[in-house]
Amino acid sequence: MDDWSFQQHQTISTILSHYKNTIIEDILILKQKIRDFFLDFQSQEEAYARRDELLSENWHLKTKHFVNIMKFLNSSYYFKYMAAYLSHPQIPKTTNSENIIQAWRQMEKVRYGFKSDKGRLDHLKLYQVKRYLNNEI
Repeated sequence: MDDWSFQQHQTISTILSHYKNTIIEDILILKQKIRDFFLDFQSQEEAYARRDELLSENWHLKTKHFVNIMKFLNSSYYFKYMAAYLSHPQIPKTTNSENIIQAWRQMEKVRYGFKSDKGRLDHLKLYQVKRYLNNEI
């Protein structure tokens, strides 16, 4: 929404006013709150506190789909990976995942010299170290 034009902001305001107190408004609000996890926080403690606050707002009572979203956010296994970048400032908050997918697809083909799964995984690790950690392990 930060890059939206004035007209786009007007459109979303109209939509929100038209669908006030409906599931459509709830979806947009929840989406923005989850997006804030990745944009506003500076520490893992802050992210965990905000997540707990979000869970206490009873979003899981609104629809069965929100139940699954809240379960995912409440999962200690998955959420720690979602917030892992906060304790490692050298890892960028956003990346172009298409670059990684393209690199992986190239590595899958034997003609690029990776004939085994281990070779592909080793090359992917080296690629990530070079791309995101500036060759610092």
